[in-house]
Amino acid sequence: MTEVAHHRVAQYGVPPTSEEEFARGEYDPNTNADVTWEGPEYAKLRPIVFGYAMFQALFAACELDLFTKLSEKPGMRADELSLALDLPAHSTRLLLLTCSSMDLVVKNGDRYYNSYVSDKILVPGKPKCAIPFVRSGQFLQYKGFYHLLAALKQETSAGLQEYREGHLYDRMSANPELEVVLYEVMAAIWELSHPGLADIAELKQVKHLLDVGGGNAVVASLLHDKYPVLDRPSACELANKTIVENGKEGFIDTIPGDMYKSPFPSGPDAIIFSHILEELSPRDRQKLIEKAFVALPSGGRLFAFDFTCRDDERGELYGARISLYFLVNATGSGMAFPPKDYVSWFENAGFKNVKAYKDLPFEHALILGTKP
Repeated sequence: MTEVAHHRVAQYGVPPTSEEEFARGEYDPNTNADVTWEGPEYAKLRPIVFGYAMFQALFAACELDLFTKLSEKPGMRADELSLALDLPAHSTRLLLLTCSSMDLVVKNGDRYYNSYVSDKILVPGKPKCAIPFVRSGQFLQYKGFYHLLAALKQETSAGLQEYREGHLYDRMSANPELEVVLYEVMAAIWELSHPGLADIAELKQVKHLLDVGGGNAVVASLLHDKYPVLDRPSACELANKTIVENGKEGFIDTIPGDMYKSPFPSGPDAIIFSHILEELSPRDRQKLIEKAFVALPSGGRLFAFDFTCRDDERGELYGARISLYFLVNATGSGMAFPPKDYVSWFENAGFKNVKAYKDLPFEHALILGTKP
């Protein structure tokens, strides 16, 4: 969330609106006499209303490696940055003005420096770098979200019409360029969320884990040593590269297939759906949960690791955003559900001792159930 605390007027709260005033339908032309551009009302809306420009400036700065340049050589002048970025002088001036207004760069005299945030998470190669989220926003989100209103009215993935060469949700193949962006951001999500799994006893007890829809095997490489990944062929190709890079050959296998049509392999004592159930229709979701129940041995466990909202559905920002993404730009279904919904789905499929680990890092929860 964009901070506005540096604005002196932001210390004053927005007064609550009287429901009686609305009910009476009365209008006082002087009601908003105290509203100013600098006041708390517009301070709240400014980063939302003008977010399109702020985001595009951030994307441009990342693609041009502005933050890398300033990390390698702090204190560059605008003319030096113009040459380094291969941008016209006026364009450089505009980009620096925008980035300084967003506190992404700091200007001291005629010299520019990365802000703390930019140097920490906007320089490629640094742990927990935010650039995959920026690239995901540009390539997987932005064009489709133009159609959000239509998607809400029709309850369909109306945004997919913007991706005429294919998107990510064909069962057996996908746009390869977008697929790379997807797995980059999924790796970033995993890096921020997986520490919450380190102390969960039930995961430590697993001997042979099947990751359904395991993508490029980033999760598999970090979570477990004996771990088949079932996903579409294009994802398995990327997974094999990850397995080799992490020295996991012989420990992690890939199984090209369709998670709905291909049989789950025998042998695993546990199955995990990581960021799968959250995006599915009720019919497809329950079909997969029931399929896992049939495939598991007695005593076997099913795990689901997803973004979730609070049980009262007063969601956090990322879960709310990704819920809209599932609708407009993905499957047309799903959301960051409250953990209690998962408990019901697991129990309806026959699982016992269903447990939800809530409030894990990055708005995640882990739900598990045991086959009797």
